Amino acid sequence: MRYQARSIARMLMSFHVPAFLTGTASKSAVYAMVILLLVGYVVKISHLTTGGYEIATLEKKVSALTDESSKLNAEVASYQSIASIQKRLQGVAMVPAENITYIKVNSLTMADR
Repeated sequence: MRYQARSIARMLMSFHVPAFLTGTASKSAVYAMVILLLVGYVVKISHLTTGGYEIATLEKKVSALTDESSKLNAEVASYQSIASIQKRLQGVAMVPAENITYIKVNSLTMADR
């Protein structure tokens, strides 16, 4: 095992990198690529963070609208109750219908006073 490790180490030490990879132009290109990747990463993270904030804001709005919708549905149900309708009709000059008779004309049911 030691022999194989030494053999691999010697092989790596004997490996020579070509001159065009160690020159200033190639180093500058690598630095420029690293900087571009970092800038791209920061822009992407910023975009994701902004999107997450917008989603949280919209979820809060949806929750508020759902609560308001529930309250309005409860209010509509209370206005549709018989007790509420009778209470509102007390101030109106309407009288309840009495002695309703039903007649049949051409097999249709109709109401008559």
